[in-house]
Amino acid sequence: MTEPTAAVEVTHTARKRLDLLGPAAEAVVEALRTELERTQQLGRRAVYSTGARRSG
Repeated sequence: MTEPTAAVEVTHTARKRLDLLGPAAEAVVEALRTELERTQQLGRRAVYSTGARRSG
């Protein structure tokens, strides 16, 4: 059985804000992303659907 893996994602909006804040902010976010992937229980669990949405 394989261990579950974590994926940490920075949204497009957050990336734009990081670009405005500069390299120090980007370094902090990268360190946080690394820590969240290493210590998975710190993060928020999200469920993703690969199917198409149904309307109606």
